[in-house]
Parts: sequence; C-alpha cells; structure tokens
Amino acid sequence: MSKFCPKCGKLETKNNKLIKGLCSNCLSENLQILKEYKPLKIIICQKCNSYLEKNKWNKRLSDDETNIKEIIKKLLPKKLKPIEGAKIKNVSISSIEKSLGKNSLEAEVIIYGFIHRKKIKENHLLQIIKEVTICNLCRKKGSNYFEAIIQIRPKNKDLLRFVKKDMETDVRLKE
Repeated sequence: MSKFCPKCGKLETKNNKLIKGLCSNCLSENLQILKEYKPLKIIICQKCNSYLEKNKWNKRLSDDETNIKEIIKKLLPKKLKPIEGAKIKNVSISSIEKSLGKNSLEAEVIIYGFIHRKKIKENHLLQIIKEVTICNLCRKKGSNYFEAIIQIRPKNKDLLRFVKKDMETDVRLKE
C-alpha cells in the first residue's frame, strides 16, 4: 500500500518521500526556515564608525551610509537559528528603518534556504539594537593619558643606587 500526502493527495515515490507525513511542497508551505532569532546588538564607535565583534574592535566596512547595513549583513547570519531539516544559504537586507526606540532598528531581511531540499524564500522584519559608544583607540586619542614602561640599565652601581633613591623619595612624596 502506497502512502500519500493527506493535504494534496500526491503519492509517495522513491524520489519524493513523505516528510512528517506531508510531501515536500505541502511541508514547506506550513514551515518557516527561521525557528529562532535573538535580536542582533551592534556596537558602533561614533567617531570612526568601527564596530565591536567578539570583544574586538574592527574597522568600518564601508562609507558612513552603508556601514550599518554591511555590519548587519556580516553579523546577522550568526543570530538566525533554522528549524530542524532546514538550511540557510543566503541572507539579504532590503531595508533598514528606525523603530520606535532611539537605539532600535528594524531590518527587512530576505532569507534564502532549503527545507528538506525544497528551495524557500522568506521575508522577515527583524529587530536590531544599535548602541553608539567610543572605541578604545578613539578614547585614547581624545585623552591626555600616556603610559610607558621605562627600563633603566645603568653601567655602574652608583648610578643604580641614585635611581633607586630618587624613586623611593618620589613615592614618599606622593603618599
């Protein structure tokens, strides 16, 4: 006895097996590739437009207007979780708009992929959280903070004693 799809009546064949009791066409109509999405948080330097990824500041990807779109395009696929049996092949961003909040953006995203070998194209509106700060490099450029390590290699012991004594008196004065 051959099995058939209860929704459309298509018979199961060697090449078109039923998945979860449905043919691939009916299954893909009921399922979405995207199972879960954790909102993407991008942190951008307000001075140089570099962005933070995995606790490391990276140079900006393009000019000011398309930089955010390029950053989202690079970081977003890591936040998308597909359903079981699905694979995301490509993600494109059609538009980015400011949402209700000051730091909230809404990206219209097109996801291309496969669910059980059937090509799927889905549109989603995804929330992106944008945080503006100053990167470490720009922070150091704007301050009067300097840091140095001085190595003293005196040629004789008298000079070494003089430096040690001077450092001790300098420390006492600060206390």
